[in-house]
Amino acid sequence: DHIYFPNPGHLWFLSTIFIYVLVLCPVFFYLKRNPDNVLLGLFERVLKFPPALYLITLPFIFEAELVAPEQGFSIYANTPHGFWVGLLTFFTGFFFISIGDAFWQAVGKIKGLALAIAIPLFLVRMIFFQLGGPFYLIVIESWSWLFAVFGFGATYLNHPSKKLTYMSKAVYPVYILHMIFLYLASDLVLTRPVHVDQAHTIMAIEPDSPAAEAGLLPGDQLITKFEDWKPDVPLEINVNRKEDSMKISVTPDEKGKIGAEFIRIPFFIPKYAESDITTFFAFLQFILINVMTFGGCFTVYEVIRRIKWFRPFFGMKPVTVSE
Repeated sequence: DHIYFPNPGHLWFLSTIFIYVLVLCPVFFYLKRNPDNVLLGLFERVLKFPPALYLITLPFIFEAELVAPEQGFSIYANTPHGFWVGLLTFFTGFFFISIGDAFWQAVGKIKGLALAIAIPLFLVRMIFFQLGGPFYLIVIESWSWLFAVFGFGATYLNHPSKKLTYMSKAVYPVYILHMIFLYLASDLVLTRPVHVDQAHTIMAIEPDSPAAEAGLLPGDQLITKFEDWKPDVPLEINVNRKEDSMKISVTPDEKGKIGAEFIRIPFFIPKYAESDITTFFAFLQFILINVMTFGGCFTVYEVIRRIKWFRPFFGMKPVTVSE
């Protein structure tokens, strides 16, 4: 069955970006109007030793250790962790662009080093932590991939190109559209599961609440349906915590609540019969879904960019393609 939850979907962060712009506008205007300011000048001198770029990982490590939920760095949508890591990223991106050529030259010089750091860290997390691992490793690996991509891109793609210009203009419209075609393609291509579990992720827990007494933690995923909860009736709930699964008993209060705040949109976990799918068939499905998603996105993009009044809704200037 198809289920729809009214929500902003993958565009949840747009309101957050609006807040970032309001908060950081004074800083951005200062940096733009004072290109010779002390902060930019200091960083440009530091970048004469390009590996010093890794200093930028320090505030992200601090944020991860202080704010990110213990159950996973990736739990960022509509969470305090997501807000603060997003704010840091937003400012860092603007700051790097403000530095200009010194930044691009620095990432160009460390692209090989960054890739040599990113690949082993990824393998370590995959082999020993099932793609989890200490937050500081995730931060360093993530920035290493970014430096590598920026570096190789600045070295080999930073030249006039019709394809690059086309793709650059298509980035935001395709991002807006991609989930529509991804879900449609998945619905048409993927094998139907035997059943689908609803996993509700805890954002926060009230002190001395039934959830706290039961030992639940922020980041825990509860496999349950809220309509099954009854006041003062004990529940046996399957809980996913990082890579572990367990059963936890909790008794809702007289209002049928357990004193936990959940992310609004549940996470759906499909369950398949072992004979339903093979690795080769899953790979073919993956390829087909990607082809259908990109094909649908760029087809609609070609229509949108030709409609002058419609373009601003997808982040494009209101000029037609012929102009």
